[in-house]
Amino acid sequence: MKMSKLTYPIAKHNDGGSIWKFLISELKPKIKILTPFNVISVPVIILGIVLIIIRFWKGIGAVTNLTQEVPWVYGSGLMW
Repeated sequence: MKMSKLTYPIAKHNDGGSIWKFLISELKPKIKILTPFNVISVPVIILGIVLIIIRFWKGIGAVTNLTQEVPWVYGSGLMW
């Protein structure tokens, strides 16, 4: 039994075009962008990105309001 050797080009789409043109055409929105899910999730994602930037820029105390005097156990509410 003889197996044929097939080669598959990585950088070409089936019609011979560039893979980047194919990816861009696939990533274009085909439906409405302004949906209730997007209206809610985009501000939450933006807020998360801002908080991550503040956390790494100013340190963990800037986002948790904890210091050396108020450690994690007391600041997190685990101790009554």
